[in-house]
Amino acid sequence: MNPQNKPKSLQDILKQRQQSGFVGREDQVNQFRQNLALPPEDDRRRFLYNVWGQGGVGKSTLLRQFRKIADEAKIISAYIDEAEKTIPEVMGRLAEELERQGHKLTHFTERYKVYRQKRQELETDPEAPQGFSAFVGKTMV
Repeated sequence: MNPQNKPKSLQDILKQRQQSGFVGREDQVNQFRQNLALPPEDDRRRFLYNVWGQGGVGKSTLLRQFRKIADEAKIISAYIDEAEKTIPEVMGRLAEELERQGHKLTHFTERYKVYRQKRQELETDPEAPQGFSAFVGKTMV
């Protein structure tokens, strides 16, 4: 039973079991926790983590664990993956993630909105050469 004396949902039970059954990456999780405990001025402190490898080995699960640990430590974090294809899309996604955590990036958000509008105009312009908007999007960055 949970604090409201309601039975846990199946989703809650599965989530709890997944978290308690997280095995095989204890060293990486412990290193991540230890890193967050270091003061920002410490040369050993890392501010960026890159997780890579073959599909199906638990990268997404590990990243969810990292995110949970960071959230519990009140650390700002952001997550991107291959869904964002261009640098502006990556930057836009990072800005969204930060804004969700209460860190407004007003100037960037305004500029990014203009960028998306202009790109949309190029993509829908029948007079523009085919593929021109993709070329401009890559070269503008």
